[in-house]
Amino acid sequence: MKLSIITVNYNNGDGLEKTIKSVADQSFKNFEYLIIDGNSTDNSKALIKSYASKIDYWVSEPDRGIYDAMNKGIARAKGDYCMFLNSGDYLLDPSTLENVFRNNPTEDIIYGDLKSDHRVYKYPKELTLNSLLNGTIPHQASFIKTALFSKYGTYEEKYPIIADWVFFVKAILVHQVSYKHLDLYISFFEHGGISTQSEHMEQMNKERTQLFMELFPRIFPDYVAMRQTIDQQKSELNGYRNSRLVKLVKSFQSNILRKG
Repeated sequence: MKLSIITVNYNNGDGLEKTIKSVADQSFKNFEYLIIDGNSTDNSKALIKSYASKIDYWVSEPDRGIYDAMNKGIARAKGDYCMFLNSGDYLLDPSTLENVFRNNPTEDIIYGDLKSDHRVYKYPKELTLNSLLNGTIPHQASFIKTALFSKYGTYEEKYPIIADWVFFVKAILVHQVSYKHLDLYISFFEHGGISTQSEHMEQMNKERTQLFMELFPRIFPDYVAMRQTIDQQKSELNGYRNSRLVKLVKSFQSNILRKG
């Protein structure tokens, strides 16, 4: 079992060093490590050179964006699985990879959970239309069989914000590849990527909706109607929870409890 860990970086030297150190510290050693740098102008290239003994392949050259860089890593990957641990993200424990591969998994996609400075991210064991329409699984905590990229294609650059999500949707819902969730925190996720920036959220939602309309045209209108009903019910419930009467009752109950 050989793993290809691919790190994409651009002008994030501080984050990159955290990523490299977490990879180098792993007790599991059956992996290759690739860094694809987008011709950074900060200290990234000097940093990569200083860790050259820990890196199997690296390049620093202009690219068309994060998914072009990730595809460059795929083209160089020789492992059975690929993992995308981009600069700033890091593996949480030196035994993380050993725990993932201890039982020689065979599923096409293996994924675990994430931590960040804001919250923890727990992902579902069953991936459905609903779970993937409203979310995704994390590339920072996923292990994808390299052969899937040859069979179904690499990341589509026409989706500059959600190409990794598009890949998961097509692989899991359309091609029905096998997958397994591990009840294990894999990595720490550094916020600030393009898909987490608020100014891109509207465009991201448009791209996600358009893809589902293309893939599932017969059921999508019914699904949208169902979601609108659920959203309306949630809105009405939130309105009730925030009403003056409910707040008054809660305040009265709190006062009674304090006096009691």
